[in-house]
Order: sequence, then C-alpha cells, then structure tokens
Amino acid sequence: MRIIRAMYKRKIKQERLTPFDQVMVILGNKWNSRLLSIFHKKGVLRYNEIRKALPGISDPVLSNALRILQAEKIVSRKQYEEVPLRVEYGLTDRGQELVDLCKQICAWGFKYYPGVPEEERPFGDPE
Repeated sequence: MRIIRAMYKRKIKQERLTPFDQVMVILGNKWNSRLLSIFHKKGVLRYNEIRKALPGISDPVLSNALRILQAEKIVSRKQYEEVPLRVEYGLTDRGQELVDLCKQICAWGFKYYPGVPEEERPFGDPE
C-alpha cells in the first residue's frame, strides 16, 4: 500500500515557543543545567575535565549537550592548533547572564525549600 504524504495535514497546530519556553528547554535538560553549574564554579575547562566533573554522562550525550549550548551561544569553544589538539570550553557573556538567572531561581528555591546541603547547591549560596 502506498502512502500519499501530500494529503496528510497536521491535526494539532504546532505552537511557537515563547522566550520563556525556550529558556526552560535549555534549563530543563538534565545535563545542560549541570554543565552551567560546572562552568560557573570552575571556569574554562577541557573536555576530559568536564567529563570527570559529570560522573555518569556518556561521551555522545556530553558532546551533544556542548553542541546545543554552543549553538545557543551560551558556551564557547576555543580550539588551539597544537599537537595534541587542545580544546577549551567556557561560558560566554550570554551564558553568564543565564547563570545569573539560575542564581535568582536558586535563591527563590532556597527560600521556599530550605535545608538543601551546601554541596548540592549548583550555583552556590543565595545572594
């Protein structure tokens, strides 16, 4: 049986994401928010340093998360033409703004959900 795709019409209209939704897509990803926290705490890092800081993440998932954050201009990638090749990742100004937003969200969370141990605070103490 042949399927004619031209006749297919979407039943549910696909909605455009609002700016808020777009930010929540970025922050809602398990690894993206953890990457932001690591860059905030440790600064510029090489790939293996990032991987060591995120136990349990696979190489394909880490590479994909870094690519997404680069595409959103939240993380920068700097490649040095050396042997062996050296690549460093760090927050952009846009990424730092997002970290500042995350700090505000965390401050709200600490206010209403106290008792979070210090080592589990991804962006440090509330300001």
